Amino acid sequence: MHLEYALPKVSTVLLLIAHPDDETMFFSPTILALLRESCRVCVLCMSTGNFEGLGKLRQEELRTACAILGIEPKDVFIVDHTDLQDGPHAQWPPQLIALIVAAQASKVKADMVRCHIHIQGNGSLDAWPSGW
Repeated sequence: MHLEYALPKVSTVLLLIAHPDDETMFFSPTILALLRESCRVCVLCMSTGNFEGLGKLRQEELRTACAILGIEPKDVFIVDHTDLQDGPHAQWPPQLIALIVAAQASKVKADMVRCHIHIQGNGSLDAWPSGW
């Protein structure tokens, strides 16, 4: 049996990730499918991944992975905010995340925002329409 995954008809999707490597671990099939449909894929990474002092390397890994997946370099955005640092006990302010995501979604004119990110242990958010 062959099952088709129905993708929504959108022109620009903003993928929200917590730190570098999430784009590959959680979104590779989605990215490839969207790009096959000529959709613009943008990645917004909410931290540099600097938990062990490897932020610069992790940022470069993110850019490289996105390029390999077919995402344009101009469509990869990395946030380096003092309140959004990587770490096992970090708790990020949801209001700050919402402001950053809304601004970036507006900037890239995203039709959809998809994410895999945990906010203060409340679980994984899945999808928000761009007008939220």
